[in-house]
Amino acid sequence: MESSNNRLYAKRMKARRRRLIKLIEQDVRLFNRKRPLAAACFLEEASLSGRDLRGIDFSGAELTSASLSNCILEGADLMSAHLNGADLRGAQLKGADFLGTELWSADLSGTDLTETNVEGARGFWAANVSDCRLTTQQQDIYLSGLLASWDKRAKQTDED
Repeated sequence: MESSNNRLYAKRMKARRRRLIKLIEQDVRLFNRKRPLAAACFLEEASLSGRDLRGIDFSGAELTSASLSNCILEGADLMSAHLNGADLRGAQLKGADFLGTELWSADLSGTDLTETNVEGARGFWAANVSDCRLTTQQQDIYLSGLLASWDKRAKQTDED
């Protein structure tokens, strides 16, 4: 019984994800207007690469392992989104807001983050930022997170 419930749930989630992607493909503004009616935005593993998603509201969205490479995400609201393991290579992120966003293992390589807010992003230090353009402040945020992680690991090793 539990197995059939799990399959039914997975089937419903997949159908919901397809409907959300279709809505995004039709019109980002329409997606933003309808989004409050369906606050739960589950788009994990969604393939949205290369799309123009300017100004999209992905706040709080579940985008774990989503493919957003080469997307235009200028002015996107990504606050508190879950982008763990997401592929954002080459995405245009001017004006995007990552406050409270989870970026563990996200691939941001080749992006220009100079006009984005990464302050308060969780796991930013664990994201791939190779070949990224970062401001000095963003570099400091990245390095301070990295150093804090190393300190935590060193303390755990000392306690063992």
